[in-house]
Amino acid sequence: MKMQILAALAGFLAVALIVVAYLFFGAVENVPQEEPMPVVIVVRNPPSLDTAWIRFRTRMEELGYRDGENVRYVITEVSTDLASTKRNIGQLLEQRPDLVYTMGVLATRAAKEAAEDLEIDAPIVFAVVSDPVGSGFVESMQHPGGNITGITPASNLTASKRLELLHEMLPSITRVVHPWNDEKTSGAAALREIASSLGLMLVERQIPDVAGFVEFLRTYPFRQGDAILRPSDSIGAGGFNDAVALALEHKVPLVGTNEGDTERGALMSYGTNYGDIGEAAARIAELILRGASPSEIPVEEATRFYLTVNLDTARKIGVTVPESFLLKAHRIIEGE
Repeated sequence: MKMQILAALAGFLAVALIVVAYLFFGAVENVPQEEPMPVVIVVRNPPSLDTAWIRFRTRMEELGYRDGENVRYVITEVSTDLASTKRNIGQLLEQRPDLVYTMGVLATRAAKEAAEDLEIDAPIVFAVVSDPVGSGFVESMQHPGGNITGITPASNLTASKRLELLHEMLPSITRVVHPWNDEKTSGAAALREIASSLGLMLVERQIPDVAGFVEFLRTYPFRQGDAILRPSDSIGAGGFNDAVALALEHKVPLVGTNEGDTERGALMSYGTNYGDIGEAAARIAELILRGASPSEIPVEEATRFYLTVNLDTARKIGVTVPESFLLKAHRIIEGE
């Protein structure tokens, strides 16, 4: 009898343990699992393109993506050359990010090549990249192909317009210095045509990096009637502050590519607003984080362009901007 009771108790305990284990592990399985936080690598290009990053981040917050809460930004910066920039980005790509946001030609080329070398299929959204087709980033504007898309400011197309505006603003200019790194993104071919039609001498030089750009301007024999046209490529962005300082030192008009350039000391600029481009890039990034393929998202092109004049710079270099020209400006910076 005792044996029967013990056997029954043992059976009961075994069943009870099975039930408890089932309930415990079943409950664990039913606990909602936290979704992994998406990782976005950000390749900054300061200071020229900082506004494209600031407005990107702000727009992402408006779309519900807050750093540290439901998205994690891993931030790096472009170096002075392609090789070191690729190396820096390559190390971050090994984290297998959900997205890479690049600003400028150098950052975008470095990210694309690093991803290809490592065979990492990370989506790339670029901002402020002129002529993305001619530069080999995408197959076409409507069908980018690959794993990359973004927003172009079309600076390669507006470069010739800048030259026209410079000629209209200061007819005494006879020679325009235009060192560039990337012939396509700087719009060199169109500049040659428009310079010839305006009777301007265009002094060109292909420069390998930012240091070479600064050195070229530092040693150039400027004379009265000269102007500098800032190239819309990586060296123009990276060496811009030095270009401003040298232009002021030699009292030479400097033409920028966007409003931010004029705020920082260029005499005049014509181009799109890089902050607007950053916001548009955020919209594309949000689509990709939700599952859209970059290859199916057309590259967007800027449609609004702004003429900005810095009268404080005009006073410092001793030039007078005609009132008729100022009437065309979207913004005039008076200075002190």
